[in-house]
Amino acid sequence: MHKSILIKLTEVKEEVSEDTPEIRKFVLGELFVNPATVTILRSAHGFKHKIISYEGWPAGLDERVEFTEIHLNGPATNSSAIYAIGNIEITAQKLGGYYG
Repeated sequence: MHKSILIKLTEVKEEVSEDTPEIRKFVLGELFVNPATVTILRSAHGFKHKIISYEGWPAGLDERVEFTEIHLNGPATNSSAIYAIGNIEITAQKLGGYYG
């Protein structure tokens, strides 16, 4: 039997209220990623600006934090990207693919 290694990351995701869709906030959540399904990592500076512009900064999250955009390949992926806390080098190290 083949075992997959899962890596725990913290993601930031948008939460839109059905009652007030114009009000957006961002929340933290745990995420387990199979590194074998990752196709692209990129710095997500635009995502940080999006959070700031909506004034939906997650409670308890330091504003100096950086984000990494992660794209996955697989049948269960229902979004174009996941946004993880951490800069691209740290995220790549966690996923086992960067030794700079």
